[in-house]
Amino acid sequence: MVDPYTAQVIANVYSQTEVLEKEFYLIEQLGAAHEPMPHLKAAIFVRPSDTNFALLTRELADPKFKGKS
Repeated sequence: MVDPYTAQVIANVYSQTEVLEKEFYLIEQLGAAHEPMPHLKAAIFVRPSDTNFALLTRELADPKFKGKS
């Protein structure tokens, strides 16, 4: 999961093929409405901001991805 700034950085640095080669199959916007995906683990890369902190707090309160194994 990424914020808009980080999504743009990734798009400028990596091609879609390179992202897939690193076994990242989905890049989801932090705070976007999405269905539960308990079969997937999530990595979160965001800038430290008040907005991202609030969105991350909400995501962690109701996680949509697989928890720790």
